[in-house]
Amino acid sequence: MGVYNAHYARWEKSNRLSLIAMKRSIVKHLISDLSEDMNVRQFLEVVGERYTISNKVEAGNLLSELTNMRYDVAMGSKLKAHNIVFSKAYIVHHALNVLPAEFSQIKNVYSAQNETWSVNALITKCVTKDEKLKNEKYESAHLIANAKLKVRS
Repeated sequence: MGVYNAHYARWEKSNRLSLIAMKRSIVKHLISDLSEDMNVRQFLEVVGERYTISNKVEAGNLLSELTNMRYDVAMGSKLKAHNIVFSKAYIVHHALNVLPAEFSQIKNVYSAQNETWSVNALITKCVTKDEKLKNEKYESAHLIANAKLKVRS
């Protein structure tokens, strides 16, 4: 009986220390209403039941992220892993909606045309516009710098 009591005492101590370590590693508001007299196994079961993330929740989060942020290839790969595939037309429309104001001319041209663009066509148009914007900024900076030099002379 003495061996059993010693073994039980070691188990009890190990259980308490493990529970303390787990509670410290989990955010307080997630475990605030859990019972204090749980052992580690019960604690893990309750936390596991309450806070599992399902594939649907993760897919929903990815879709939300996609609509609120700019599309990137990594997110597209994650969505494909959940069997969520977007049509090319949706991607083009969404990309046009999140373009900054400097690209409004591209949006207007797309709206005026009867044809739909491919993703690659949209990328080509955006890259061309971006290069044009960079050149205009360089030219205006160069013009301002030269104007200041002439005023000082």
